[in-house]
Amino acid sequence: MAGASHHHAVAGKTRTVRVTLSRAEVQALADLAHVYERLGPFRAMVRLTCGSETRKRFEFVAEESRIVKEMMDTTAAEMEGESTEIALMPRTLVALWGRVLTGVQKRRQGPDADTLALRTTLAGKLAEAARTLAIRDRAALDREIATRRATEVAWMREQLDGNGG
Repeated sequence: MAGASHHHAVAGKTRTVRVTLSRAEVQALADLAHVYERLGPFRAMVRLTCGSETRKRFEFVAEESRIVKEMMDTTAAEMEGESTEIALMPRTLVALWGRVLTGVQKRRQGPDADTLALRTTLAGKLAEAARTLAIRDRAALDREIATRRATEVAWMREQLDGNGG
């Protein structure tokens, strides 16, 4: 995952994108860190009965969720004003973007109007950052998008193509 102040260059390409987040957006990302683990009532049973490949996926999601939560908690604690700029590596950008898109699309325990508006704005910011990254290093972005759930891949592709963001 990316550190907030590190700037990496690979083969002449800037691998980070910078995103300015409000305090409320940082909190929304922290709140969405574990969104996947909250999806579906049968998740725990599936985890107990699934094969090793699916179990590895669950472990990956849990670890990624822990890292996202720690990153957002640290960012919030270090904020001095009402907004901050963070640098995101492709993996981190896609992990955050996927969680926000899932949080926008979830309909069961649908978020209230203010939360939905905040998440929608945040999804737009992350989509813009992804478009910026795509110009610099499309292969890196595509590799990370390919790690997501099929529904997220579709949402991300839609936003990258300019149809959804």
